[in-house]
Amino acid sequence: MTKLATAFAPALVATTALFAVVGIAAAPAPAAAQDQPAAPATDAPASALPLAGKSVCVTGTMVSRSRNEMNEFVESLGAKASSSVSKNTNILLAGPGAGSKLAKAESLGVTVMSEDEFLAEFGGGS
Repeated sequence: MTKLATAFAPALVATTALFAVVGIAAAPAPAAAQDQPAAPATDAPASALPLAGKSVCVTGTMVSRSRNEMNEFVESLGAKASSSVSKNTNILLAGPGAGSKLAKAESLGVTVMSEDEFLAEFGGGS
């Protein structure tokens, strides 16, 4: 060992032992994270994802997760999470209180899905 490695070795051993005693290395995930359904693995080619190339707008109140978490789930399925509805929007994921985005989506002929319908269709079961 070099002099530097020899000098730091006892500190590293002590730190590793402390983490093991305190349980830091084996700490479980927070309860909220454990309750969330896992998003599909994203190591598949982007074109293999179920919503590849689609645009999804999430609006209203989500029940199973926050709107930000739902947008992340949408993106994990290959879609672009959009904050507005346009003729390019493929799906409006509408929770209670969707309001003007729901009306606009309906007027444009955009597919509207509830949170339960979306999760049943794309595997994020609530």
